[in-house]
Amino acid sequence: MTVLLGERNRFAAEVGEWEHSLRRVDLWAAGQWLTCDDNMAFVGQFRSDVVDTVAWLRSGGGFPMPFDDLSPEATHRRLMQRSGADDETEEEYVFRSRFRVLSWGPTTDNVTAFLFRDADRLVLTVRFWREEHLVRHPDHAGRVFVAEVPAEEFVGILEGLAVVLDASQDQGSRPGHLPQHQLRGAFGPVVRSSVGQGNDRWNAPSEGYRSTSGPLRARRQRGYGSGHADAIRDELRSPAEPRVTETAPASVPPALLDTLRSA
Repeated sequence: MTVLLGERNRFAAEVGEWEHSLRRVDLWAAGQWLTCDDNMAFVGQFRSDVVDTVAWLRSGGGFPMPFDDLSPEATHRRLMQRSGADDETEEEYVFRSRFRVLSWGPTTDNVTAFLFRDADRLVLTVRFWREEHLVRHPDHAGRVFVAEVPAEEFVGILEGLAVVLDASQDQGSRPGHLPQHQLRGAFGPVVRSSVGQGNDRWNAPSEGYRSTSGPLRARRQRGYGSGHADAIRDELRSPAEPRVTETAPASVPPALLDTLRSA
């Protein structure tokens, strides 16, 4: 069974076949296939990270864009301007980290993503950084992709993803055993599922799809343990309406703001 949640031109997640303790998970943002390097996720670790993100967002997490005069693309570039520099300060690193998202292990570590929140609206910025990816896709070099998603929709997609991943390997491989009543009840039209339909338009992640093999897959099977978030897990099994709360702006320390402006 393959389940697609969301819209690929904004944000979407697709969950597919199992391979031992790994399962295919594909993500899209702004029409871009994000998991093109490694789409076989170690389910325990990946789901735990997704649940943590759900808990953060449902508690009102997320900051507005910190620079009023900049677009989302320019804000992304400004935040990354001193990333990895020898003289980058801890203050700069911590400030940038406030906005980081999709830090869900090897499946998503081929992109740098930031999230900005404006009440009930989220802005997601994504940039591919690996040299081999940019060689294959030269039009991605230096480009920042931007997706605007209602907060309720984004949280609902992640909650649905956690529910699907919570199904056992046996359940996920047999028609009729995925908790479809939860998916339909909580996420409505953003959910599509297909059983035994081959590579139809929902099953195929994109043209040029390939599964991960070799060192990346071995890396998954070696070292990632699942986290424990029992309270969140129980809540996801009986999903409630996502809460959207207004957050205070992320204030930029004056010294750091002077540094960024002069860079």
